[in-house]
Amino acid sequence: MKDIFKKEDAAGLVLALMVLVVLAVLGIAVAGVTIGSHKLGDIGRDSSSAYYIAEAGANLAYEKIKSGVMPAYTNSNNETIYFTNVADLITAFNPEVYAEESFEIQFGDQPKATVTISGPEDHEDGKLYTIESVGEIGGKSRTVEKPFLVKYVEIIADGETMPFLPPSAALIVKGKVEMGNSSIINGDVYTDSQSKGSFELKNSAKVTGYIYSSYKGKLEDIVALGNSASYGGLAVPDAQILWPAYESMLDMIKMPENEESYTNIGSINLANSKSETIEINENVILTNISLSNSSKLLINNLDNDINIIVKELSLSNSATISFAGEGKVNIFIENKFELDNSASINENGNTSKLRIYYFGNNKVSLGNSSTLNGNLLIKKGNLEVDNSGQIKGAIISGGKSIIIKNSGVFDAPMIVMPYGNLNVNNSGTIKGITVTESADLSNSSKIIYSTFDSGILFPDSVSVPGEGSGSGFVGEVTLDALISSKPALEP
Repeated sequence: MKDIFKKEDAAGLVLALMVLVVLAVLGIAVAGVTIGSHKLGDIGRDSSSAYYIAEAGANLAYEKIKSGVMPAYTNSNNETIYFTNVADLITAFNPEVYAEESFEIQFGDQPKATVTISGPEDHEDGKLYTIESVGEIGGKSRTVEKPFLVKYVEIIADGETMPFLPPSAALIVKGKVEMGNSSIINGDVYTDSQSKGSFELKNSAKVTGYIYSSYKGKLEDIVALGNSASYGGLAVPDAQILWPAYESMLDMIKMPENEESYTNIGSINLANSKSETIEINENVILTNISLSNSSKLLINNLDNDINIIVKELSLSNSATISFAGEGKVNIFIENKFELDNSASINENGNTSKLRIYYFGNNKVSLGNSSTLNGNLLIKKGNLEVDNSGQIKGAIISGGKSIIIKNSGVFDAPMIVMPYGNLNVNNSGTIKGITVTESADLSNSSKIIYSTFDSGILFPDSVSVPGEGSGSGFVGEVTLDALISSKPALEP
């Protein structure tokens, strides 16, 4: 009997050991499966993360490019310049790396997306580019591609367009600037000069803002700083100054078409406080308009847009010309234009409704508290404003000189004189934005930055501002019309 119990105990022990062995094997197998699953989970997680990192990198690059397209458009005068500006924008992305500043560390690893852009390829609607983004994390990488199309939209607004204006630019100048004797530029200056010391400040002259220079040498060398003079800082501009775009504005200074069909109504000569109202609801030609000694001329254009061609226009001694009606008035002066001794044109009228075109060789002169409230476009003559004379409106000049002196004031949203020298002295003042080849300021003269009111010069155009910039007259163009993309996908 004892032998039987001993055999049963041995069998039970063997069985128990076998059960333990089976359980141990099962435990090891389960542990192996669990560890394997965990490793597979890490691999899958890292692979998925790499894909989303790549996708995020592509989208970050696209948004950055997209934000620069409208400034590139408003800073371009034609299609070629536009696509060149876009190409310059894209060059910075070869390559562009997004890492610590864009992605947080995940499970101890730093995500990274490396972006390159290929293209352009010609497309029927524009230029086609492709963003390639490689996402990396934990030793895994995934690649996505995001195509985008850049388009150019041609806008014609009566043949007139307005170039991009840099933000806060009081003065945009191609060549030399001389400032002295407490003269002030209140705002930023953009200079394209490549001559050392070509921006001269002396005798307490001051630029309150930055001087933005494209100078190829040491940036500080562009400024020649004298006694107690100062400026706010130096920097390289984000975009080049497109001088051909400013120069092309002179193309709008031309005589009207079909002038041979205009009605000739002789001359208008008023003096000795005489007042006259005339209705002009069609295009006309006059030999002379001459007003003096407090005489007054009211032109009623009956809400029509009219052109008036006249050989000479002169006002003196408190004489005035004013306008009734809501239509625009364009006056084309062939030989001589003078305002003197408190004379005025359109003094209380709408600035945007009046354009005066001047084609003569003689100097345009406004002096002794005379006022012009309108846009002045000069083909080739020079302009002088003296003794508290005042111009309110844009000035576009193909002449060689504009002089403002003895408390003369240009309350002009913009002055463009790409081939001439601006001379402001003896407390002369400009309020607005000035574009010129060179500039001299002295004796407490001032250029004060003021926002460009686009509607004054181009009342029928729609303004689309570039990012952080002034306005560009580009019709109703939207950003979506200039750039579009497809989703980021694996190739």
